[in-house]
Amino acid sequence: MEYNYILINYSNEIYKYYYKDINQLDYAYFDYGYPYVKVFQLLMKIHLSSKINRIMKLPGKEFWIKRHIKKLRRKYKKVEGKKKFCFILFADCLGMEKYGLNKWIKYYFPRAKIVYYFQDIIEKDPLKISLITNKRNMVDLIMTYDKKDAEKYDLYYHNLPYSKLSKLEYKEGTIKYDLIFVGLIKDRYEEIRKAFDILSEKGLRCFFYLVDFGRSRELSIGSDFIIANKNMSYFEYLNLIKQSKCILEIIQKGSSGNTTRVNEAIEFDRYLLTNNLSLSSDVLFDPRYMYIYEDLNTFDIGKLNGKVTYENKELLTPHTFLQDIESELNKQDAKKIN
Repeated sequence: MEYNYILINYSNEIYKYYYKDINQLDYAYFDYGYPYVKVFQLLMKIHLSSKINRIMKLPGKEFWIKRHIKKLRRKYKKVEGKKKFCFILFADCLGMEKYGLNKWIKYYFPRAKIVYYFQDIIEKDPLKISLITNKRNMVDLIMTYDKKDAEKYDLYYHNLPYSKLSKLEYKEGTIKYDLIFVGLIKDRYEEIRKAFDILSEKGLRCFFYLVDFGRSRELSIGSDFIIANKNMSYFEYLNLIKQSKCILEIIQKGSSGNTTRVNEAIEFDRYLLTNNLSLSSDVLFDPRYMYIYEDLNTFDIGKLNGKVTYENKELLTPHTFLQDIESELNKQDAKKIN
């Protein structure tokens, strides 16, 4: 690999699972949750709080970002000159741009490439839109997990990676459910509820856990259909997968990209039932264990029997993910030369 890769994520705990293998690679480092000491995390949160700063504008916010990148520079001082650097940033980093994230990366790593990777749809996020329309020239590559967004905004498309180390933490459990769904309600409650009713009536033992942050308390509609006001931890969710035969994926309106449900099905050898019609043309699609539906009433639940063994797990690895990014960066550099 030509680059040392530094992946930065400030707040999304799930990413620790997706990119868990990164720190096993000698050319890559996943930097999560800066500052690393909880008391400083709290101080930074207070200092950068938009609510507090509306009341009283606090000076010196760039301190946190400058200190962070300077710390990374010290970490990599020994390899300076041996390899180029590439920073891969996620959507939560966009909020740090106003405090100089890009500027300080360029200051301490003058020749570094900067890549943004969006793992959610773009149109609902003004910070993503602003980067794409007004500040595209300040980064070297913008990537998305969504095929429609890639076409619409002329971005580089790539499936979400997934770390095999996440699976190794869990022992195979007793199968308790035929099918599970866990996720935010977003704009799809009626579709989710209908899916639960249809599949349950077909005789499947289902467990649905929906998240609605606007709720004041949890609502249980039976023991197997829960609407909660907080996320299930990803650790709990992975254990739930181990107790299930099949994962249900219901994509949000306007999305065409694979969610991590595809990756989880592959890595944990589980069936996948999905309404994502575009999955059929994806490199990860396996018709033996993945079923795309338009009408659940016609789905044959007898398909969810037998041993599941995916043979395409290597396509998900963070190593493959970084290889593909490097290939794309080299293509772009070659175009500039020509």
